[in-house]
Amino acid sequence: MRILTGRNINESELSHLLTCSDNRIALIDKLHNFKIDEVRTDAFACLLCTNGTASVIMNNIPYHVEKDDFIICRPNTILEKTMFSADFEFRGLILTTTFTNEFSMVFKEGWDILPHHEASPILKLTQDECMVFIKYWELMYEKLTTKHSKHHNEVMTSILLALAYELYDSTEQFREKGKVNIYSSAENLYQRFMELLLSTNPKEREVVYYASKLCVTPKYLSTVCKNVSGETASQIIYKYVINDVKHLLVRRDLSIKDIASKMGFDNLSFFGKYTKRALGMSPKAYRQQNINE
Repeated sequence: MRILTGRNINESELSHLLTCSDNRIALIDKLHNFKIDEVRTDAFACLLCTNGTASVIMNNIPYHVEKDDFIICRPNTILEKTMFSADFEFRGLILTTTFTNEFSMVFKEGWDILPHHEASPILKLTQDECMVFIKYWELMYEKLTTKHSKHHNEVMTSILLALAYELYDSTEQFREKGKVNIYSSAENLYQRFMELLLSTNPKEREVVYYASKLCVTPKYLSTVCKNVSGETASQIIYKYVINDVKHLLVRRDLSIKDIASKMGFDNLSFFGKYTKRALGMSPKAYRQQNINE
């Protein structure tokens, strides 16, 4: 199971991080002194801190993690500069992107709290909610470490589905009070658009690409995004593309020309203008500024 990509990532070292796994689900509860310098996630992961503290930069935003914090990390999240206290303990669950997409079709409530998780990927759970997650984690551990039955995949999916509903109810406090959890087709389309955008790497910059994948017109998709989030589809895409550009510019192993090519820009000049409009400086100047810092 592929978890992370980035410079200095050793696949053998990553495999040792997994406490147990099958081809869809993995559990993790030890770090083995593993340090993250600058990587991108290739899977969906959630982690419950059971003791100690940690700090991590996710998508260029620093976060502090402490006991009872529940962290949700979506595919293509950029992680940097992680630090853990000596007494840091946790329980983690990792799902492949393919399985996450399949599972979202089974989970009837949908991933309706996506906007909240984008703004704040760390939730504070109660002790009872933490115990529920740990019990499910231990049950999955038992199923993954014993001889697989004929219906192993179905059993694991059922356990995960039950956990998803438990977590869904736990996040009720983070949604607007009194809001009825019935979502319109427009809101569901917005969520599907965000899922597609987050899972695309490198990210396509044209609205028409996402609209065609979602079987709607670009104009309708932009209208829906504006009504639901306050931003058009183009504005949302632009924000995420620039976030990827900033991540790549601080890497010293890629030239600016390599980055432009990696991000799908036809020429270096257009890439420079596109980046300068967002950052207020050329890609070279932004890189130099961050290296100096």
